[in-house]
Amino acid sequence: MATVAAKTLRLSLAAATLSVCSLAAEAAKKEALSSVADLSYGVTLYHYFQNDYFNALSELYVAKERGGIQGHGDNPAIIEGGISLAFGMHNTASDLFNELLADESKPTSVKNAAWLNLSKLAYQRSQWSTAAQSLANLDAENASHLVNIERLALQTNIHIHQDNLQAAEDSLNLLIESKGKKDPTAWPYYLHHNLASAYGRNGNFSQAISHYQSVYAADLTEYSLEPDLQLALRDKAHTAAGFSHLALNEYEAAQAEFNQVRLVDGLSNQALLGSGWAAYGQEVYGDAIRPWQELLRRSLFEPEVQEASLALPFAYEKMGAQGEALLAYLDAENTYESELNRIDAATGALSDIALLPLLNIEVDRNSNWLNTPELVEAPIINYLQRLVTRNQFQARVQELRDMQALIEELTVWEQKLTDYQDLNQARTEQRAQQDLEIQNRDYDTLIQTLAEQKATVDTEISRIRSEEDYFALATDPDTLDLIKRAKRSKALAEKAGDLVSPRKQAQAKLYWGILYWQQSQNFHDNLWTLEQQRDSLAREINTVKNSFDRVMDASHNAPDIIPMQQRLDQAEADIAQKQDNLTQLLATIENELRTELLAELEQQKLRVRFYLAETKLSIARLYDTRPIDGDLLIDTNEQETHSLPEVSPGSGNSDINSNSIIDDDTSALESAPQEEGSDDA
Repeated sequence: MATVAAKTLRLSLAAATLSVCSLAAEAAKKEALSSVADLSYGVTLYHYFQNDYFNALSELYVAKERGGIQGHGDNPAIIEGGISLAFGMHNTASDLFNELLADESKPTSVKNAAWLNLSKLAYQRSQWSTAAQSLANLDAENASHLVNIERLALQTNIHIHQDNLQAAEDSLNLLIESKGKKDPTAWPYYLHHNLASAYGRNGNFSQAISHYQSVYAADLTEYSLEPDLQLALRDKAHTAAGFSHLALNEYEAAQAEFNQVRLVDGLSNQALLGSGWAAYGQEVYGDAIRPWQELLRRSLFEPEVQEASLALPFAYEKMGAQGEALLAYLDAENTYESELNRIDAATGALSDIALLPLLNIEVDRNSNWLNTPELVEAPIINYLQRLVTRNQFQARVQELRDMQALIEELTVWEQKLTDYQDLNQARTEQRAQQDLEIQNRDYDTLIQTLAEQKATVDTEISRIRSEEDYFALATDPDTLDLIKRAKRSKALAEKAGDLVSPRKQAQAKLYWGILYWQQSQNFHDNLWTLEQQRDSLAREINTVKNSFDRVMDASHNAPDIIPMQQRLDQAEADIAQKQDNLTQLLATIENELRTELLAELEQQKLRVRFYLAETKLSIARLYDTRPIDGDLLIDTNEQETHSLPEVSPGSGNSDINSNSIIDDDTSALESAPQEEGSDDA
C-alpha cells in the first residue's frame, strides 16, 4: 500500500524533478566544455553532475568565504541560486538573482536566467502577478531554446492559476510548436493535465476531456519520462477523463476510459469504482457488480472500497435480489463498525507514537523538495495515504527531514568540537612544557652574553681601524711566527743599543718593515671582510633575539591557542543554541503534522459513520418491506424507485466523484517538467 502511494506521489513530482536547477545545469554544461580556471569551480561541477547538490553548494560557500571563484563569470552564482531554489532557500535564491539583475553590465543570458528564476520564486509563493511580470522582463528573442521552453511552460501554469485558460491554451500551443519533433521535453504532458484539471474545476468537462486525451494520445517516449511514470500519468488521465464523462452522463465513453487503466497501481481503485458507476448509469447492473466485487477484495482502508461496500448491495436491489442485498448490507454494517474501531485505535496510537519513524524521516543530505522516500508500512499510514501523499503535506515532511538532517549535522560537529577542544588542550600542555624547557636553558641570558661579546668585538675593530694595527689582522700561522720573531729581534736590538752593530739593527728594522708593508697591503680588505662578518653575526644575533621574543610572546599570550579556544567555546554555544531552536521547531512542526493526521482520521471516521448510517437505514428499509409470509410488499417497478443519492458519483460525500479526481493533487502536477536530467525547482 505504501509503495503504491509513493509511486503515485513520484508521478505527481516527476514534472518538478525534471526541472531542478535547469538554468544552472545549462551554465554548468557550457563551462564543462572548456577548461576549468578555478579548482573550486571544478570541484563544484564534479559534485553537481554527480547529483551531489549538498556538497556542490557547500563548495560554493567555502569558495565564497575564501574570496570567490575566479575566471567563470556568473555561472557559480547561477548554479548557487538554482540549487538554493531546489532546496527551498527562497530568500537566498532571490537575493542572488536580484544581485545579478542589479548589475547593468551583465549579459542577456545571465539576466534571462535571473528573471526566469525570480518568476519561479514568485510562482512557488503563489504570487501570480509578480511571476508573470518577471517573465515579461525576460528577453525571449535572445533566450536559449531551453529557457524559452521553460518560460512558456511557466507562463502556461501562471495563466491557469489566473483562470485565463485561453491564454494558457495559447502558451501551450506555442510551447508545442517550439519544442520540435525530437525534443524530449515532457512539459506538454503535464500542462495538458493541468489545463484539463482547470477546465474540470470550472465545470467545462468537454474541454477537460480533450486535454486529458492529449496526455495519452502521443506515443510513449523513452526520453521524457521513465516508462512507469509515463504509464502512471496515462492512468491518471484515463481515470480523470472517465469521471469527466460521468459528469456529462456519457456512460459508455466513461466505461471506455476506465477500461484503459491498469490494475497495478493506486489509481485502479478509482477506475474500478468509476467503472461500476458507468455500468450503473447504463443500467447494466451485472457489469456494475463485478468491479465493485473486485474492490471488496481489497483493503477497507481505501475510500473507494468503503463506497463499494455500500454501492454493491444497492446494485443488488436494482437487480431485484433483495436477499443478496440484505446480506451485503449486513456485511457492510459489520465491516463499517469494525473499521470505526480500527480508526479509533489508530487515533489513539497516533496520539502517542513517534511521528518521525512513522513517516520514514530518513536523513539524506541531497534530499530536497523533490525527493520523496517511500512511506513506512504501518497500519496507521494505511489510513492516511491520501493525506501523506499530497504535496503540501510532503513539503512539511521535507521540512522535518531537513531539520532532522541539520540536527544530525550539528551532532556531528558537536563531536568534532570535542575533538578540537582536546587538540587545543594538548597544544596548551605542550606549550607549557616548552616554556619550562626555555626557562631551564636560560636562552635570554645566552643572547645577552652574545650581544656583550659582539660589543667587545666592535670595540676592538674600532681600535684596529683607528690605530691602523696591521699586524692585528694577520691570521696565517707562518706570518704570525715571523711577526713574533721580528718583534723580538727589534725589541732586543733596541734594548741592546750600542752592543748591537748598526748592521744588525738595520737588518732587524728591515725585516720589521717588510712584514709591516706586507700586512698593510691587505689591511683594508681584511678589515672590510671582518666588519662584514661582524655585521652578519649581528644580524644573526638580532634574528635569534627576535625569534626568542616571538616565542616568549606566543608562550605568554598564546595568540594561536587563546583565540582558537574562544572560537571553539563560541561554536559550542552556537551549536547548543541551534540544537535547542531546531528541537523546538521540530516539535512544533511534528505537532502540527500530528494534528493534520488526526483531522484526516476524523474525516475518515465521519465518512465511515455516514456509510454506516446509510447501511443501517437500508437494512431497516428492507426489513420493513418484508411481510410475515415472506413475500415482498413492492413490485419490481416500485423497487426501481429506491436510490442512494448520497453515495452516487458526484454527490460530494464520496472521495471519488467527477470533480475530485480532476482536482486531486493538481498542485503537484503544476510544477511541470523540464529537460531530463536537469534539476531546478
